[in-house]
Amino acid sequence: KAAKAKPETSRFATRDQNSDGSIDRAEFVATATAKNKESIDTRFGKMDADDDGNITEQEFDAAIEK
Repeated sequence: KAAKAKPETSRFATRDQNSDGSIDRAEFVATATAKNKESIDTRFGKMDADDDGNITEQEFDAAIEK
């Protein structure tokens, strides 16, 4: 029996629309639940710990755990 994926992993995979292993700003905006741009930009900035313009699965998991 296969192990179930962690919910965070599933949420990451859903947002990583091109399956390249990171979430760029366009993917984040397209899958964001927040309605205003300022909130989306703030959330993206907090999750993109190294400010490279992409959220890795490690950064995503760390942000979710906070």
